[in-house]
Amino acid sequence: MAVACRVMGCLAAPCPQHAPRRFRREHHKLYGSASWRRFRRGVLYEQPLCVRCKAQGFIELATDLHHRRAIRDGGHAYDLGNIEPLCKRCHSRETGAGR
Repeated sequence: MAVACRVMGCLAAPCPQHAPRRFRREHHKLYGSASWRRFRRGVLYEQPLCVRCKAQGFIELATDLHHRRAIRDGGHAYDLGNIEPLCKRCHSRETGAGR
């Protein structure tokens, strides 16, 4: 079953306009690579808590790494200054807000 597009108002499934193949391939190359998995594991080991929850006084384990500046917008994948560890809820909010 195809998944509907995440862009509000777009009912296409799959949606070639909002998820170009080139981006999906590059996305898979990065996040599927051994070097990314090692990098992610190292960052989450050093910073195990969600930085946004922590700033609000909550303790929540980080599960995702968020690129402050998207890679497709010129952000660097392995730049620690461009990465923030987030819990699943905060990361979903952030990525949903950016679409």
